[in-house]
Amino acid sequence: MSFTRYTHFTNRRMVSTLVGHSGRKYINSHISPTPIELNVCRAERGSQSFVLKRIHESIFNQSLDLKRMFAQSHRLRMPVDYNESEHVLVFDYFRSTLLSLLRERPDLPALKELHEENGIHIDVKLDDILVDWSVDDQEKIHITRVALGDLDCRLQLEGDRPLRLPGGNRIGNVMWRSSEAQTGKGIAKPSDVFSFRLVCLCRLTGEQMLLVNSKELQENNIVPEQEVLSRLFLFFGPELPPGLLKQVDDELWGKLLRAVSEWAQGVAVEDPVISVTTRLDPVARATMGEVLQYRWW
Repeated sequence: MSFTRYTHFTNRRMVSTLVGHSGRKYINSHISPTPIELNVCRAERGSQSFVLKRIHESIFNQSLDLKRMFAQSHRLRMPVDYNESEHVLVFDYFRSTLLSLLRERPDLPALKELHEENGIHIDVKLDDILVDWSVDDQEKIHITRVALGDLDCRLQLEGDRPLRLPGGNRIGNVMWRSSEAQTGKGIAKPSDVFSFRLVCLCRLTGEQMLLVNSKELQENNIVPEQEVLSRLFLFFGPELPPGLLKQVDDELWGKLLRAVSEWAQGVAVEDPVISVTTRLDPVARATMGEVLQYRWW
C-alpha cells in the first residue's frame, strides 16, 4: 500500500499561464499568498473558471489512473485536463463547498462508487463536498452540481486488509475521523461511512460537535485525538465494542480505548440511520449501499 501523501515537495509559485495536455490555455487569476496554497489556484479560460492543483509526481500519476477508472462518473470530481511537466491537474471550478452551504444534502452515491472499486477516501469532511448553486427570484437556493473532491489523497485497499499507518501517523482532519482512524489502525471503508455520517449530522444540526480548540487543548497538555475520541465514546458509546479492539489490534491503543470507554457516559442515539453509521465497531457499520436504501435518501 502506498503512503505517497506524506511525501514532501517544495512549494513554488504557479505559472501565470498553464497549457494543458489538451492544448487549452488556462490563465491564472487568483494566487494565494500562503506557501501551502501556492499549489492550488483559480484560473480562467474564456468565460469558464477552473482550479489548478500542483501535486507530487507519484500522486499525479495515481490521479490520472483514477481519472481513467472513473471516467464516466459525474459524482466524483475528476481532472478535466493536466500538465505533465508541472504535475498540475486541472479541475472544474465549483462555486462553493458544503461547509458554506449546510442546508443542502451531500451526494451519497459518490462514496458508494469509490467503495465499489475498493478505494477509500480517508478524509471525508464538509469542505471536500463541492457544490454549484444558483438563487432564483424568490431567493431560494438551487443546487446544480455536487461532487466529492480531494480524491488525489484517496488510497486503494489490498483486498479486505485494512490500512495500518506506521510510526503513529494518522490521516485526515481529526474532527471528522472515525474511532479507529483516531488510532491510525484498521482504517477501511467503514471509516469513510463514519466520517460521512458526521458530515450529515453537522448539516442537520448546524453544529460541529467534534470541533476542538487547539490552543486550549495545548494549554492543558491534551492532544486533539484524545479529546475527539473521548467525545466519540460520549456521543456514540460508552461501551467498547470487541470489534473495534479487533480492528485496531494494538495493545497500547487497546488500553487507551478501554480507559476512554470507562470514562464515557453514553448518550442514546435513537435515529436508526445515525445508529448504523456511527457504531464504534467498524465491522458493524452499514455500507454506503445499505445507507442508500433508507427512505430518507
